[in-house]
Amino acid sequence: MPAALVLPTNSVIVSFESIAIREYIVGANATAAEMLPGSQVIYDTTADAIKEGGDEADNVIGILMEKPNELITTAYAVGDVARVIVGGVNVILAVREATSGGATTPGTPMVAAADGLLKIMAVGTIGAQGMIIGVAQEIHSDVGSIARVMMKLLLQAEALPAT
Repeated sequence: MPAALVLPTNSVIVSFESIAIREYIVGANATAAEMLPGSQVIYDTTADAIKEGGDEADNVIGILMEKPNELITTAYAVGDVARVIVGGVNVILAVREATSGGATTPGTPMVAAADGLLKIMAVGTIGAQGMIIGVAQEIHSDVGSIARVMMKLLLQAEALPAT
């Protein structure tokens, strides 16, 4: 019987076969309190700078990793070098789900929410919610506060409605 996934205590990475990690500078427009491990990030106004992604983002780069030798609750500050998971094969991460982000079951698509958080994609609104960032990997009830949930990373362009 295969081993069940277990939410790690102090890491964003749950499991992977191969993983792509890049380093970026936390940009001047980033909100330090939102630059926490498990948050989705987008480019800031300069080439190597990032900030927390917003609701329904179409340009998510990846998911912030924890700072080396720090707790999962330690945020990056403006000017820090941040490690971002940008892809890989079978990458499963612990991400930050928004309050009332929706109930998840394995395979539920997840999209960007405000403040670098993620939420489940609502049914029937293709082209209006931003890109799919991944799919949930666990059963998790709707949350009353920000929660960490396991998600398989699947950064893919947003589907557009027929014109």
